[in-house]
Amino acid sequence: MAAAYAKPAKTKPHEVKWSATIDGTPAGAETLKTVNSTTGRLFASGVVEPKSKDGVRIITHQQRDPGGVFKKYRREEKVRLGKGIFAFRKNKSADRIVGLNQKLEPLELAPIGEGPVWDRRAWHTLALWGGSLTGSEGLELTYLDIAERARRQALATPGDSREITNPKKERVSLQMWILGLGPEVITTGWLEGAQLVYISDGTRELMKEGFSWEPPPPPPPPEPEPDPEEAPDTQAGADQGTPEEGGDAPKEKPQSAAPSEEPKPTPEGEGDNS
Repeated sequence: MAAAYAKPAKTKPHEVKWSATIDGTPAGAETLKTVNSTTGRLFASGVVEPKSKDGVRIITHQQRDPGGVFKKYRREEKVRLGKGIFAFRKNKSADRIVGLNQKLEPLELAPIGEGPVWDRRAWHTLALWGGSLTGSEGLELTYLDIAERARRQALATPGDSREITNPKKERVSLQMWILGLGPEVITTGWLEGAQLVYISDGTRELMKEGFSWEPPPPPPPPEPEPDPEEAPDTQAGADQGTPEEGGDAPKEKPQSAAPSEEPKPTPEGEGDNS
């Protein structure tokens, strides 16, 4: 009897946001929202939000088929007639890259298959590399370089772990991976479960919201224990002071006057016999 097929479960959208800095100065943010369908496909939508008023907002969309096989990637500027680029799997033997609102010669490359995508204008694309960065030895990964419209080999080298403070003010460990992406060297930091927290090229950095290299503040000192309450005085007369202590002396209870004795009348005939 054939085993029952387990249909993949659809996941709720999961969104991650990173704060961007350039030489330590705030420079906007990037976000990535991912969801897995019941068919096993992965959908990822990203946004690059610049801080400067003259910056251009960028949106991205990536889709991967079951098993992580590359299906398509789209990046475009979120302005009227914004320029962009579109890469997709044409067939089993070729991936194709074309321009959006710009003149780019269509280009066909050998398929990257399960290889990841790197777009230097959208660093959040690195968040989907986590499943490929495993083990304790260096790796060579085939990836699609969107900006260069090229199929390339990346050298990924594991680095020493680093301590970081998470949103719960706990110190946790990041596994560092250094990625050689053509002329660029990118340092990334990951939590368990392929969660991308940190990206840096030495000038620009992305840090997942709520995380910091700074250690958490020390806990506040314990509050002093209150003094024990004094036991109430139960001695007799404690609630009533004596004259020496300034209290009023107890008043004497008034006594009733003694009854006056009147002479009894003398019966007639009992006088002197004179």
